[in-house]
Amino acid sequence: FFAVLRSGLNLRMPDPSLSREMIVASLAVILYGVASARSNDSALLLMVMLPFVFAMFRFGTRGLLVLSTFVIGSYAGILQFRGDLVGAGMRGRESVAILIILTLTLVTFSLVGGYIATLRLELARGRRRLEEVIGHTEHLAMHDELTGVYNRRYLEQRLSGEARRAQRDRMTLSICLLDLDRFKEVNDGFGHAAGDAVLIAFTRLAGQLLREGDCLGRWGGEAFLILMPEADFEAACTACRSICAA
Repeated sequence: FFAVLRSGLNLRMPDPSLSREMIVASLAVILYGVASARSNDSALLLMVMLPFVFAMFRFGTRGLLVLSTFVIGSYAGILQFRGDLVGAGMRGRESVAILIILTLTLVTFSLVGGYIATLRLELARGRRRLEEVIGHTEHLAMHDELTGVYNRRYLEQRLSGEARRAQRDRMTLSICLLDLDRFKEVNDGFGHAAGDAVLIAFTRLAGQLLREGDCLGRWGGEAFLILMPEADFEAACTACRSICAA
């Protein structure tokens, strides 16, 4: 496993951590030790719980039950091969008791582990939903709901920050305020839905003509504000003429 991880071959596999493979391999090694032990193999058998602890974070109820079946079946096969199950003496009764205790323990552990895995999955889903809601709320707090550009609250904060940065670094900063002419006539003549379409179309058009670092936002109604960091007066006028011409 160390060689595979170091070589990077694990990155081509569905589970790059190889956790499932290592859990199964560790159980196989422990069962081999149990099969090789001449005496007191029950103490060695307790080590199967250690891989099961790690399995709780990788398997659900079904996976844990499959692992439990693998361990129980393997141990029953070991006992049968050694003849411990067919004996009527103390050794036979002890082996049967150990097998029953192992079965109850692993099945109980699988059910509890599966329940914990379900809780972890629900917690992860809840966390993702919470992150989506927070992200959506942050987006609504900074953007105009109709046009998708920044709203006045964000523009005021951004304007204050850009002004301080321009003064500190002695850089130019241009502020453009645009107003759509005869917008009220559009609303009165064609309805507010048409006015909304005009606002959306304008923001898309203006966004295509501005630089990547410029900030376009809706100041209110049909008025829009554009922040142009590091743009002098001539550059700002050129940009505004391009928007008006378009």
